[in-house]
Amino acid sequence: MRQTSLAHWAEIDRWLATYAPASRAVLLPPASAEDVFQLGQAVGVELSGELVQLYALHNGVAQAEADVRAYFYPKNYRPLPAQEAIQRHRILSDLLAGADDEMVGYWWHPLWVPIADHVTADALFIDYRPGPSFGQVGTFDHEDSAKIKWSSLSDFFASMRKQLEGTEESRYKPTIVDDSLIWRPPVKKRI
Repeated sequence: MRQTSLAHWAEIDRWLATYAPASRAVLLPPASAEDVFQLGQAVGVELSGELVQLYALHNGVAQAEADVRAYFYPKNYRPLPAQEAIQRHRILSDLLAGADDEMVGYWWHPLWVPIADHVTADALFIDYRPGPSFGQVGTFDHEDSAKIKWSSLSDFFASMRKQLEGTEESRYKPTIVDDSLIWRPPVKKRI
């Protein structure tokens, strides 16, 4: 039987509490139904499924806590609170509005919901476009094209859990520093 994102997240949550309590401690309480509704309104969709379930557990990590403890998703992404996701979506959609049409869906799409950010201005998003891409999780790269990486939020958390357990390879290695989870980039060999 396939596990849901909440089951994978529950395992990650337990792992953080045990091995990276400083990262676990910065998670916010659940988002309000109004915040989740406003995020959907900002994107122009009714949020559903895994994202709503995730916000019912934790509302990301506040910007004020955005230090090493907060960037604990793979490749050092920080889970976004719903209100920050609204701001991030608005900024990216406004930038897209001034770009060429071929950038829509290549660089950013108005029906992508940002769920995590990175210090480099990159982001993780869930695709809310109707059709086969609905629910997929991708990476937004502010200097390149966006890429779909996981078929769902559940698959994203399953991958994260496996990387933490050491059963799935990743270029970035999970490491504990001062009770915080960080993801170390690959070391470049010098010649």
